[in-house]
Amino acid sequence: MINENLSEIPKDQKKLAGWARMSIANSSKSNTPNPSITPLTSTNMTLVIPEITNILSNCWNLNEFDIFDLASRPEMNGHILVTFGSYLAQQFQWLNTYHIPRDKFHNFLLAIEENYNNVPYHNKIHATDVCHTMMKFCKSSIFTEHMTELDQLSAFIAAIIHDVGHTGQTNNYHINSSSILAIRYNDRSVLENFHLATAFQILRIPE
Repeated sequence: MINENLSEIPKDQKKLAGWARMSIANSSKSNTPNPSITPLTSTNMTLVIPEITNILSNCWNLNEFDIFDLASRPEMNGHILVTFGSYLAQQFQWLNTYHIPRDKFHNFLLAIEENYNNVPYHNKIHATDVCHTMMKFCKSSIFTEHMTELDQLSAFIAAIIHDVGHTGQTNNYHINSSSILAIRYNDRSVLENFHLATAFQILRIPE
């Protein structure tokens, strides 16, 4: 049976924009007792919790860092992609260099996170793990010598969105079952086209 989420795939940007706005609003209501605390403020508060700070400070040691342990911490409120993604971005200068409003950047991460499905592998933890590894590469000398800050920002975005909306099935499954997505993308790189299209639709949201 095709994943039930396929029947709810947004047909246009307006509907997806509504989903993203609801995601941002619901996150603020569910994870912050005080409604005056914005999702961005909540994330910043999480990043200064001593236990979380200690874990994040060791994130570049790939032999010891455990992203599943970080994701399971109650202080994370289930927002591994938003919180760790925000931390990783702060290790570089993109937000300042390109004058990216921090609230909009945060809302982008939140909308991407909320559009990852709760599937066994291609989920928000996997996306954050891939982004973390990519940022580890970007901090290495061979990357810093040959990549601009814009290249590094592009790598961050590519990693964080690379499986957004994944249904938990393979391209062959979609093609053989003539799913909605396979028909939409004419059996060509079905999921890859869907991930990228979803990310671009979210990027077009003014908030």
